[in-house]
Amino acid sequence: MCVYYVNTKSLVIIMATIKPRLQILLKAETKLAIEKAASQMGVSASKLVCEFLDEALPAIKMVGDAFEEAKKNQADASLKALNILKDTLLHARQSASDAQLDIEDVISVQKSKTAPKRKPRA
Repeated sequence: MCVYYVNTKSLVIIMATIKPRLQILLKAETKLAIEKAASQMGVSASKLVCEFLDEALPAIKMVGDAFEEAKKNQADASLKALNILKDTLLHARQSASDAQLDIEDVISVQKSKTAPKRKPRA
């Protein structure tokens, strides 16, 4: 797919896009926080949001599955939906724990690099 942009001098610039786009509306506070974090990390706001959403994809799918199941089986929908949502939360908690351990590993490595070296006792 190609997107055509016309600038102020009426020149056409063709920009190839491979990934589909999604336009979303954000609160001003949310937009500023994303832009600030992206700037501090040295990435674009779009890339930061994409990374967040990619990480959240399993949970997004699970929630969607819960609603789909609820629509199919109205009689026991709430129980099935609650079980799927419970599994989603368990998955999110495990992912958060894994990320926390990764961060702790990085901190430990950084501390060992910057720790003052002790002189051997004589």
